[in-house]
Amino acid sequence: MSSLIQSWNTYRILELSIISAEGLKKPNSGNKSDQVYAIAYIAGKLDRFRTPVDKKGGSEPTWNHQPMKFTINEAEALRNSLMLVIKLKAERMFFDKNLGEVRLPIKELMEGIRYEGKRIQVVGYQVQRKSNEPSGSLRFSYTFGKKFLTPVYYRPAGASSIIFYISWTKVDKSWKLFLDAMKGVSHIL
Repeated sequence: MSSLIQSWNTYRILELSIISAEGLKKPNSGNKSDQVYAIAYIAGKLDRFRTPVDKKGGSEPTWNHQPMKFTINEAEALRNSLMLVIKLKAERMFFDKNLGEVRLPIKELMEGIRYEGKRIQVVGYQVQRKSNEPSGSLRFSYTFGKKFLTPVYYRPAGASSIIFYISWTKVDKSWKLFLDAMKGVSHIL
């Protein structure tokens, strides 16, 4: 019977607030005033956040919303494996129209905070259409929370290919009970 090996993953919370966009190219829709919103996500991950629709700004929308919170695996980010995507869309009756997007590595955001020595950073990026044509700019603020650890348990090489992950943010009594219970069933895995 082989025992499980524990290692730790380091995570941080990325708080993102989309502020405004400027100079967005209007889609060929005939609408005089587009009602624009933004969707933000990490490429390949499930969490997606959406701003409210700006009903008055047209090609110069602004947003005032609660920060979007993403859990970032620090090792993946520093390996340049995580990409933040912010898509700008105009609301339509049937299908919303893509106005463009910003794609940037999370690593770039982490370096911005580290090298600037600031807690909150406000940045602007060029919005790109699908054709790679520039379509205005997007401003947002961001910050990273303090690091926290989560354990990962796995079997040594050759014992089994099963790997499982346990997510937690606080060590409490139930966590200790869970670990104690796992000691008794580790041979089943």
